[in-house]
Amino acid sequence: MGCLAWMVTATCAVATEPSSNTPLSFERLGLRDGLSQSTVMDLHQDRFGFIWLATENGLNRYDGHDVRTYFRQAGQTGGLPSDYIWAVEEDESGNLWLGTDDAGVVRWDRAKSRFRQISLTGARGENLRNVRVNDLLIASDGMVWVGTRDHGVLAVTPEGRTTAQLLFNPSPQDTTRHRAITTLAEATDGSIWVGSQHGVHRIHRPSNLVASYRREDAAPLDDRAPVANNVS
Repeated sequence: MGCLAWMVTATCAVATEPSSNTPLSFERLGLRDGLSQSTVMDLHQDRFGFIWLATENGLNRYDGHDVRTYFRQAGQTGGLPSDYIWAVEEDESGNLWLGTDDAGVVRWDRAKSRFRQISLTGARGENLRNVRVNDLLIASDGMVWVGTRDHGVLAVTPEGRTTAQLLFNPSPQDTTRHRAITTLAEATDGSIWVGSQHGVHRIHRPSNLVASYRREDAAPLDDRAPVANNVS
């Protein structure tokens, strides 16, 4: 496959261990090299060494030499349902999970090389359509956590079944629960930390109880509160 590079916003640095006397070497991967779009929203190196790049116009796979692109295929079974991809993660089976801007969560079956849109449901069993996904996290227990713009945090099993909707209140009066989720991370104890436009939240596992930390809720000298409530 050749030497793969570490890329950030379409710029890649050769992944070698630099010595004190060896300057870093950079190689740029751009549109002329086959990248479908220059704005890279997320990237992931899979277990086979391929670099997957989520962009505003398609999914790209880089093997160290060439770029293969995947674009939206409307109405085609097994095709990619959205070109605007915010996040990419890999599960223990080697399948890719994609968070999109307008088609929710999509899973790519590596064995069949097919895409499948995951049916997301809310806390009351309603189907959630055209969900914008800002971030994805596959936890150590295999659960897929989905951070959305308008529907809080969704917990999805590896099989694609939604089991919980958190940090969301359907009441239009409670506007604080409609702030976008921006980032997700797992702690060593298995709890899920959530960054949002309205503070930081901790989801305790397996109870799914939520603790929230916001600037306006904290005393002036409370070190547990974030510096600002808009966490990106």
